[in-house]
Amino acid sequence: NWFPFKTRFDKSFLDGEPTFVLDYSGPGNPPLIRSIVDEIREVAPGLYLGPAALNFRGRPRPVLFFAVSHQ
Repeated sequence: NWFPFKTRFDKSFLDGEPTFVLDYSGPGNPPLIRSIVDEIREVAPGLYLGPAALNFRGRPRPVLFFAVSHQ
């Protein structure tokens, strides 16, 4: 609820493979938050891994990786 985002399937900025993208670039978000792009992929049943990146000069630059587990 803090920072709304849009989702889409797209090519990963890391390797060009298909990924699920969380895009925070909406005008209602603060400038720093608008620069965030997260990707997420299922790497094992119920386990998801993704890079979080900041757009810098038009290119996403990874800053950390995160995991989500669904049990």
